[in-house]
Amino acid sequence: MPLIRNLTSGALGACVLFAAPACTGGSSLTPVPRATADQTATVPVSQPLALDSTLLGDRSAITVTVRTAKTMTTGSTGYDNPKGEYIVADILIECTTGTYHANPFSFGFVAQDGTKGTPTVSMFAPALEAVDLTAGQQASGTVVFDVPKGYAKGARIAVHDALGARDMGYWKL
Repeated sequence: MPLIRNLTSGALGACVLFAAPACTGGSSLTPVPRATADQTATVPVSQPLALDSTLLGDRSAITVTVRTAKTMTTGSTGYDNPKGEYIVADILIECTTGTYHANPFSFGFVAQDGTKGTPTVSMFAPALEAVDLTAGQQASGTVVFDVPKGYAKGARIAVHDALGARDMGYWKL
């Protein structure tokens, strides 16, 4: 038996020695950050964020990307802006497991001082429409926030859980 134990230990040691460097770097691929129940991830705009959710026993997994986020003033859009400026976010949602209800009201705005805001009616085409997605499907469009001028600096765009009870992840503006 000692011979088998030594061979097994040696093989295990070789696997750890040779496989570990391949698994701990050396790749140019960047993993998609994954938000967990204990930690809310914050990523830059244009970086995807993987989210998992379980609602009534059904597990869903999605990848959400705020592809771009820009401010638009009243003068540049032609629409009356009662608060000062619009933050226009171009969003992509990809369902990877289960089903997911994509909805513009699943997103929020969090100013640097903690002030929160909800989306306004989108005046910038194409708007993100409410749609049910199944694994392999995606939805995209704009979500618009009407905020006081200057509030975009240091702010974040949030994605809420399925019930809107908590923020699942953020994109820094």
